[in-house]
Amino acid sequence: VTLASDKKAILIKVVSKAEGDDSTSPVNGGGKVVVIDAGHGGTDPGASGVFEGKAYKEKDINLSVALKVRDILEENNVRVLMTREGDTYPTLTERADFANINNAVIFTSIHSNSATTDTASGYEVYYSLLNNNETTGLSSKELAGQIISKLKDNINTRNRGVKTADHVVTRSSIMPAVLVEIGFMSNHEEMGLMLTDEFQNQFAKGIADGILAVIEKANPPRE
Repeated sequence: VTLASDKKAILIKVVSKAEGDDSTSPVNGGGKVVVIDAGHGGTDPGASGVFEGKAYKEKDINLSVALKVRDILEENNVRVLMTREGDTYPTLTERADFANINNAVIFTSIHSNSATTDTASGYEVYYSLLNNNETTGLSSKELAGQIISKLKDNINTRNRGVKTADHVVTRSSIMPAVLVEIGFMSNHEEMGLMLTDEFQNQFAKGIADGILAVIEKANPPRE
């Protein structure tokens, strides 16, 4: 049982276990949990872009990269929970609450950018100053710094650096939390890159490597 981040509801997590099945035991019972959030989804498509005459939605790119991050982390024995694994729309508050109720040690939200000009380009990582303490052994700023550093090692597009902003999903999380912008869908060249498996795999590796670099320092918010 936990209080929702909007302070207006109490969340009760009910875990059912089929006979002979241990897979539904509490997710944080066997190790540290990382929550990966694919931005937008369902009725919220996010930004849009056009490449070679075909329209694409941000929500689909976000999910594709997020699933690749999950796979890399799981290959490194990290327990990963996804806020969505299909075309659904958890609210922003629900995404943070999902991480909070599961006592995750790291929360990472993945998005794609857009601008009014077609020349804007590059990736960036945001964290909230309202959620940047080190009580769990790791700050959101350090997490953001590690991810941007690993992305720089893996990606050749413009590095726009670490920035601060009070996104709901980062400020409402009680563990170190960041929001990663992959690139600009409004930039035709970058849009083309973002659609390729090669770019998505390398970008996912950068995010995962950043998380792996600091996960040992991160402790659950609630013991």
